[in-house]
Amino acid sequence: QLLWGYCFIGLNAEFLMRRNTFFLKCRVWLNKIGLVKPMPVDYDAFAAKMCLETSMACYYKSRSGNIAGFFFPDLPYVDGIDGKKKVCELLTIHVDVTTRKMVKATFEGDEISSRNVAGILFFYNLSANHVKIHSMANWGLNSEESVKKVNPFLYRSSIVTGMYNHFGFTGFAGYIPKWIKQGFLGEKWTEDAWIETVTQGVEDNIFAHPNIEELVPYSSLVKFIVKTRPIFLNDFAKYREQFPGVHGEAFFIGTVLHSLDHTCQDWACEDPLWLDVDDERFGLMAQMGCVVKVGFIKDLPGLYFHKRFKGANHPFYSGFYAKAARIDKKYADVMDTCIVK
Repeated sequence: QLLWGYCFIGLNAEFLMRRNTFFLKCRVWLNKIGLVKPMPVDYDAFAAKMCLETSMACYYKSRSGNIAGFFFPDLPYVDGIDGKKKVCELLTIHVDVTTRKMVKATFEGDEISSRNVAGILFFYNLSANHVKIHSMANWGLNSEESVKKVNPFLYRSSIVTGMYNHFGFTGFAGYIPKWIKQGFLGEKWTEDAWIETVTQGVEDNIFAHPNIEELVPYSSLVKFIVKTRPIFLNDFAKYREQFPGVHGEAFFIGTVLHSLDHTCQDWACEDPLWLDVDDERFGLMAQMGCVVKVGFIKDLPGLYFHKRFKGANHPFYSGFYAKAARIDKKYADVMDTCIVK
């Protein structure tokens, strides 16, 4: 299994990262000499989209009129001053849900710009927040050999998820010294800062979000998740015997939520050059955001196996896809059956 994973998953991931970081380096250089410009951006809208249309929506607390409040307690971040992982006691963000723009944000009590907010959220989601999804996904798989006879599609998907979780947690930090030498990351970046950040993410609980349904009228992602989750769990219960040892909620998180979190973060940040890599305090996080945006968020090229709900040959996956597509085909089309990015 490990050899198969390295050959048919690892090499694809390595190719994606190397190819796209090369293109990023070229684009950064062309931008510096004035031949290429970043795409136009409204940072108030960018920051709001990160709150409303990614998994950052679960940090929604309450709404007063048109203003929605998002609160991030004990937020881990990498300080650009000394390169150390630190914890922000509280990040607050206020978004006008009608204009879909950020109106105010504070970081440890100090007001900060929407440009900084977008970079902070982009980094937090790809590091300490997203890793929670990967962790919970381990309860939504079963790679025991006996499962191969009962549900071969689940068996292969479980191997892929397990492999990718292993690769990410044990191998990602090892690239940091190489990215520093290649000029993608500043010299203050360290493997320890990254490991401490994601470790806090694994150890922290999921932020309680009992009021999340209040965002349904203002967030297409939240609307899709709220409507499809009960359908997924009900359908899963009908096929329970074909998914031995699999926890339904963790299964939903490791498939539907994980793939949408990748895709929605990619959609929110259309151009890596939007991230402010030169900011004195928050620039290190933006640098990592650029690398992950181009090299790790997108779908892997060249996979020989099927990994979407759409077109899957098992009735649970295909049946759920059909129902989800009636709610929002844009999201349904990008749902993966395993963690493979």
